[in-house]
Amino acid sequence: MPQGERETAAFRLPESEAVMNGNLFVRVLRRARESSTACASINILNYNTARAVIHAAERAGRPVILQPSVGTVRRYGVSEMFRMIDGLRSAASVPVALHLDHCRDEELARACADAGWDAVMMDYSALPLHLYGQVCLPFSLAWWVLCFAFIPVFDWLRWAVIGGEKPKYYI
Repeated sequence: MPQGERETAAFRLPESEAVMNGNLFVRVLRRARESSTACASINILNYNTARAVIHAAERAGRPVILQPSVGTVRRYGVSEMFRMIDGLRSAASVPVALHLDHCRDEELARACADAGWDAVMMDYSALPLHLYGQVCLPFSLAWWVLCFAFIPVFDWLRWAVIGGEKPKYYI
């Protein structure tokens, strides 16, 4: 069954919600957000854990995101892991997205994307100038500089086009 058709009557994913050429990962997340529901994203280790997660998702009638770790993908191989999951999800009655989580290896990420995986999350926390692996200091500083520059410009343009109260800034 084609990827866009892996859906149940209870959880229909209209094609109009397709983003990024029908990416199932994005569609599942968008639908969950719009319906104020959760979507499980479960780490898997092998065929048995993937099959068990898909079975649980089918019993719940909910989509699921399978996310093997980088180590698991290296152990089985990119194409082998994709074929294994694709075989399982082709028979599933719910949408099943495949996501590589926290990848620091750009070659592995590209190989997964080329093989047809639905999503890859790059993890740049090991690069220099990161604070607790969450905040990139250079980009944070660039963001603040851009905010200080563009917020007044936007306010003045809004005032010139729409009208209303004239912007006032005090330093």
